[in-house]
Amino acid sequence: MRRGLLVAIAAAACGPPPARSPSPPPPSVEISVLTALAESAVAGMTPLGNVLGARLVEGQLGEHPLTLEPGRCYTAVGAGLPEIEELELEIVVPTSAGDQVLARDDSIGSLAIAGARDACARGPSRPTPAIVRMKATRGQGVVALQLYMR
Repeated sequence: MRRGLLVAIAAAACGPPPARSPSPPPPSVEISVLTALAESAVAGMTPLGNVLGARLVEGQLGEHPLTLEPGRCYTAVGAGLPEIEELELEIVVPTSAGDQVLARDDSIGSLAIAGARDACARGPSRPTPAIVRMKATRGQGVVALQLYMR
Protein backbone atom coordinates (compact mmCIF):
# COMPACT_ATOMS: atom_id res chain seq x y z
CA MET A 1 0.00 0.00 0.00
CA ARG A 2 2.75 2.43 0.98
CA ARG A 3 4.71 1.70 -2.23
CA GLY A 4 1.62 2.42 -4.35
CA LEU A 5 1.13 5.74 -2.56
CA LEU A 6 4.76 6.72 -3.19
CA VAL A 7 4.42 5.87 -6.88
CA ALA A 8 1.23 7.95 -7.11
CA ILE A 9 2.90 10.92 -5.36
CA ALA A 10 5.97 10.68 -7.62
CA ALA A 11 3.78 10.52 -10.73
CA ALA A 12 1.75 13.53 -9.63
CA ALA A 13 4.92 15.54 -8.95
CA CYS A 14 6.22 14.86 -12.47
CA GLY A 15 3.11 16.22 -14.17
CA PRO A 16 0.87 14.55 -16.70
CA PRO A 17 2.33 11.57 -18.56
CA PRO A 18 3.27 11.97 -22.23
CA ALA A 19 0.41 11.45 -24.68
CA ARG A 20 1.21 8.73 -27.17
CA SER A 21 0.16 9.13 -30.79
CA PRO A 22 -2.08 8.29 -32.47
CA SER A 23 -4.83 10.21 -30.71
CA PRO A 24 -8.01 11.65 -32.09
CA PRO A 25 -7.63 12.90 -35.64
CA PRO A 26 -7.09 16.65 -35.71
CA PRO A 27 -9.98 18.84 -36.87
CA SER A 28 -9.80 20.17 -40.41
CA VAL A 29 -8.93 23.70 -39.22
CA GLU A 30 -5.65 22.45 -37.73
CA ILE A 31 -4.87 20.45 -40.87
CA SER A 32 -5.45 23.42 -43.20
CA VAL A 33 -3.32 25.73 -41.01
CA LEU A 34 -0.64 23.03 -40.79
CA THR A 35 -0.54 22.68 -44.57
CA ALA A 36 -0.27 26.44 -45.14
CA LEU A 37 2.46 26.76 -42.48
CA ALA A 38 4.47 23.93 -43.98
CA GLU A 39 4.56 25.23 -47.57
CA SER A 40 7.65 27.42 -47.24
CA ALA A 41 9.31 25.59 -44.34
CA VAL A 42 9.43 22.19 -46.04
CA ALA A 43 9.94 23.05 -49.71
CA GLY A 44 11.32 20.00 -51.50
CA MET A 45 10.39 17.62 -48.67
CA THR A 46 7.89 14.77 -48.72
CA PRO A 47 5.24 14.19 -46.03
CA LEU A 48 6.15 11.20 -43.89
CA GLY A 49 2.91 9.38 -43.17
CA ASN A 50 -0.42 10.96 -42.29
CA VAL A 51 -1.20 13.99 -40.17
CA LEU A 52 -1.12 12.89 -36.53
CA GLY A 53 -3.21 14.24 -33.68
CA ALA A 54 -2.72 14.49 -29.94
CA ARG A 55 -5.01 15.97 -27.30
CA LEU A 56 -2.87 17.79 -24.74
CA VAL A 57 -3.63 19.61 -21.52
CA GLU A 58 -1.46 22.53 -20.43
CA GLY A 59 2.02 21.31 -19.49
CA GLN A 60 1.53 17.86 -21.03
CA LEU A 61 3.96 16.27 -23.47
CA GLY A 62 2.93 14.33 -26.55
CA GLU A 63 5.44 12.03 -28.22
CA HIS A 64 5.64 10.28 -31.56
CA PRO A 65 8.39 7.74 -32.35
CA LEU A 66 10.45 8.15 -35.49
CA THR A 67 13.39 6.27 -37.00
CA LEU A 68 15.98 8.58 -38.52
CA GLU A 69 17.52 7.11 -41.67
CA PRO A 70 21.09 7.85 -42.81
CA GLY A 71 21.39 10.66 -45.33
CA ARG A 72 17.84 11.89 -44.69
CA CYS A 73 16.68 15.18 -43.23
CA TYR A 74 13.53 15.62 -41.08
CA THR A 75 11.19 18.48 -40.20
CA ALA A 76 8.18 18.45 -37.86
CA VAL A 77 5.34 20.96 -38.25
CA GLY A 78 2.68 21.39 -35.55
CA ALA A 79 -0.47 23.47 -35.11
CA GLY A 80 -2.56 23.78 -31.95
CA LEU A 81 -5.26 26.26 -32.95
CA PRO A 82 -7.35 27.73 -31.46
CA GLU A 83 -7.14 26.49 -27.85
CA ILE A 84 -3.37 26.06 -27.49
CA GLU A 85 -1.67 29.44 -27.15
CA GLU A 86 1.95 28.18 -26.93
CA LEU A 87 3.18 24.97 -28.56
CA GLU A 88 6.72 23.64 -28.22
CA LEU A 89 8.03 21.11 -30.72
CA GLU A 90 11.36 19.27 -30.97
CA ILE A 91 13.02 16.24 -32.53
CA VAL A 92 15.27 14.38 -30.07
CA VAL A 93 17.38 11.25 -29.91
CA PRO A 94 17.22 9.62 -26.46
CA THR A 95 20.66 8.69 -25.10
CA SER A 96 21.90 7.36 -21.78
CA ALA A 97 23.24 10.86 -21.02
CA GLY A 98 19.88 12.53 -21.78
CA ASP A 99 18.07 13.65 -24.89
CA GLN A 100 20.13 14.98 -27.79
CA VAL A 101 18.04 17.74 -29.41
CA LEU A 102 18.40 17.68 -33.20
CA ALA A 103 15.80 20.34 -34.02
CA ARG A 104 13.68 22.67 -31.91
CA ASP A 105 11.08 25.33 -32.59
CA ASP A 106 11.99 28.62 -30.92
CA SER A 107 8.98 30.64 -32.05
CA ILE A 108 6.17 31.81 -29.78
CA GLY A 109 2.57 30.84 -30.48
CA SER A 110 0.36 27.93 -31.42
CA LEU A 111 2.25 27.11 -34.64
CA ALA A 112 5.62 25.36 -34.46
CA ILE A 113 8.27 24.10 -36.87
CA ALA A 114 11.23 22.02 -35.69
CA GLY A 115 13.93 21.76 -38.34
CA ALA A 116 12.71 24.20 -40.99
CA ARG A 117 14.57 24.46 -44.30
CA ASP A 118 18.32 23.84 -43.89
CA ALA A 119 18.04 23.43 -40.10
CA CYS A 120 16.34 20.05 -40.54
CA ALA A 121 17.23 17.16 -38.24
CA ARG A 122 19.77 15.05 -40.10
CA GLY A 123 19.86 11.28 -39.76
CA PRO A 124 23.11 9.87 -38.36
CA SER A 125 25.25 7.23 -40.12
CA ARG A 126 22.90 4.38 -39.15
CA PRO A 127 19.13 4.08 -38.53
CA THR A 128 18.47 5.69 -35.15
CA PRO A 129 15.33 5.80 -32.97
CA ALA A 130 14.15 9.35 -32.28
CA ILE A 131 11.13 11.09 -30.76
CA VAL A 132 9.11 14.04 -31.98
CA ARG A 133 7.98 15.79 -28.80
CA MET A 134 5.14 18.31 -28.51
CA LYS A 135 4.28 20.31 -25.40
CA ALA A 136 1.27 22.51 -24.74
CA THR A 137 3.04 25.20 -22.71
CA ARG A 138 -0.05 27.42 -22.51
CA GLY A 139 -3.58 26.24 -23.23
CA GLN A 140 -5.01 22.84 -24.04
CA GLY A 141 -6.60 21.09 -26.98
CA VAL A 142 -5.80 19.08 -30.10
CA VAL A 143 -2.43 19.40 -31.83
CA ALA A 144 -1.97 18.42 -35.47
CA LEU A 145 1.51 17.16 -36.35
CA GLN A 146 2.99 16.39 -39.77
CA LEU A 147 6.48 14.99 -40.31
CA TYR A 148 8.46 15.65 -43.50
CA MET A 149 11.57 14.05 -44.95
CA ARG A 150 13.98 14.57 -47.83
